[in-house]
Amino acid sequence: MKFLNGLLGFPEEIMGKKLFIVDLDGTVYIDNRLIYKAKEFLEFVEKNGAKVVFLTNNSSKSKAQYLQKLTSMGLKLSEDNIFSSNEATAFYLNSEFSGKRIMYMGTFEAAKEMKEWGINIVLPFDRNRDEAVDAAVLAYDTGMTYDKLSIFCLSLRRGIPYISTHPDYNCPSAHGPLPDNGSFIELIKASTGRIPDKVVGKPNGEMISSISKKYGVNEEEMMIIGDRLYTDIKMGIDNKVKTILVLSGETKECDLGAGDILPDYVVESIGKLYELMIDR
Repeated sequence: MKFLNGLLGFPEEIMGKKLFIVDLDGTVYIDNRLIYKAKEFLEFVEKNGAKVVFLTNNSSKSKAQYLQKLTSMGLKLSEDNIFSSNEATAFYLNSEFSGKRIMYMGTFEAAKEMKEWGINIVLPFDRNRDEAVDAAVLAYDTGMTYDKLSIFCLSLRRGIPYISTHPDYNCPSAHGPLPDNGSFIELIKASTGRIPDKVVGKPNGEMISSISKKYGVNEEEMMIIGDRLYTDIKMGIDNKVKTILVLSGETKECDLGAGDILPDYVVESIGKLYELMIDR
């Protein structure tokens, strides 16, 4: 683990990467505030012939919503620059549960996107209480209600396969950490005794293999940049992809060394990384 501060020289291996896999919440922005010089980082990387893919575990928004949010912040990109845990979950469902009926707890836009990807979803509403479903998917539902949670838990009690889009416990915000999917998993476990049979998002290695196939790069050509040790950094470690931890989101410097998940590099923020790149 090396702290990037400009005092010991900038690692040239970072400049040789072809694909930067960059987290969003806590790394590129917090709420609706772009992190300092994140835009300049994106422009610099692409000007130098590499590609940036924003990889987010946050399944509460569709790719179209993410694109709208990022472009409204001044970033110039397309949906090809965005890959989400919701998309990865759709790939998994189309592979393992093709044509099956899926109880899906998520936001309206995320559910709509799932339908567009060909997933036969059933929403956890009272009218669907007795509907037969083949599997259940827990996404980051920021519109969760007690009724939706109750119907979803009743479905799980029938023993069907249980899938989660991602395991993050908290989502960064300007007001502080907010409960994310990992917290919902614990809530559901307390009621049903069940944990997901499959968690699709980071740190699952299938995210890396999907990106590798989609963008035509191998693990040695990638660099992961994110703010969470147990998702972003662990995914890199488990899949032999180099990692940079930013301290602008969930993980703070005092958290380093508390466990065995350590990044290759640590930097204050993506803006600081950009400054070090141009000053190298």
